Amino acid sequence: MERIERAVFAKLNGYNCAESVVTAFADDFGIDHDNAMKLACGLGGGLGGQGLACGALTGATILFGLIHGRTEPEDVEAKKKTYARVHAAAEEFRAIHGNVNCVSLLGGSMEGAIASGLNKTLCPKLVRTACELVERELRESGKG
Repeated sequence: MERIERAVFAKLNGYNCAESVVTAFADDFGIDHDNAMKLACGLGGGLGGQGLACGALTGATILFGLIHGRTEPEDVEAKKKTYARVHAAAEEFRAIHGNVNCVSLLGGSMEGAIASGLNKTLCPKLVRTACELVERELRESGKG
């Protein structure tokens, strides 16, 4: 199963959006499944269920950091590149889906989205978009 399909499958089977995105790419970065899950767990539901930044996008942000991020505070160029790529991805995500805010994407209410099943129909699409953005970044960076 390809990464995007693994991520969508994970989302449809109980993982939050961030977990679904991060775990689909974990092997690419030498991160085991359990640590990938722990790393992304708190990002689901728009930062711990608050409905803020979409978990699929924040999961992708972790991966952009793994692709371009810095390991030393002096590496300002790596930080700038990471921020630029995150900004570009967020803008593309917003252009496709209309927003980057979880609760706004889900129609204004986390509870309503769950009750109506929107989290089962829309969220897999958000996960797919986030994974597509990461896959493209990996290809363009020569790391995937």
